[in-house]
Amino acid sequence: MRNKDLFSGAVLVAVGLLFLASNLGTLPEINVARLWPLILVAIGAGKLLSPGEDGRWGGVTLLLIAGIFLAHNYRVMVLHDSWPLFVVIAGLSILARSVRGVTKGAKP
Repeated sequence: MRNKDLFSGAVLVAVGLLFLASNLGTLPEINVARLWPLILVAIGAGKLLSPGEDGRWGGVTLLLIAGIFLAHNYRVMVLHDSWPLFVVIAGLSILARSVRGVTKGAKP
C-alpha cells in the first residue's frame, strides 16, 4: 500500500463524514464555497509530507496562499487590501529556491 493512497483515502473518509454529520444536523451547515482553499491546504500538505525536498517549498507556498484565501473568505482580511502578500510569497519562494540551489551546488 502506498502512502499517497493511504492519505487520499483518509481525506475522502474525513470529508464524507463531515458532510454526513452536516446533513444529519449534528454540525452546522458546511459552506463549500467558503472552504475551497482547503483543497490547496491538502495539496500543500501532501507536498510537505512527500519524501524529498523537491516539493517542500511549493507546499509551503500553497499553504500560505490558502491561508490568505481562507482569511478573506472568513472576513479576517480583505483580499483587496492584502494583495501585496502574494508578492511577498512569490519573493519568498524565489529566495527559498535560490538558497536551496546554492546549498545543493556547494561542494564540501
